[in-house]
Amino acid sequence: MSPTTDGKNVSIKMNEEFISRLDYLAHKAKLSRHQLLRNLLEVGIEELEDLKNIGMFQLGILARDVATWCNLPKSDPVTGEKAIPVTLDEKLLTRLDALAERADLSRAMLMRNLVRVGVEGLETMDKVGLVKLFTIVRDLPEYFRAVCEDGEQAANSLKR
Repeated sequence: MSPTTDGKNVSIKMNEEFISRLDYLAHKAKLSRHQLLRNLLEVGIEELEDLKNIGMFQLGILARDVATWCNLPKSDPVTGEKAIPVTLDEKLLTRLDALAERADLSRAMLMRNLVRVGVEGLETMDKVGLVKLFTIVRDLPEYFRAVCEDGEQAANSLKR
């Protein structure tokens, strides 16, 4: 999941409490809030596409519709929302729009749902130490590179 310099700015509306949770996880993962949002959306889209390919996406839509028909509450209303911008490339937006249309949701609602599920998953992973482990594994090449550079500088200083 690489940063993008080109793309389209879109917004995800979240309340302050949820933004705090997102910022905490971004800090733990040593990522910017923007990059964490992009990562959550990319992974969420990939997961939904996989579910669509095996027919589970349609079952999820059916379960949602049954809950609606039975007048079950959908979710807690989000109050005090703040728009958080994120830049997504056109290809990702096209995939997102196709999934949103298939689920009969707005792009904004699908993005919010993907981020919410992603944050809840990361919080569970954080409780058992997996966020820290993944951060260490991700940064391992950088640590090795720094050790090698330090060793090379030390060897060069001995040659002088």
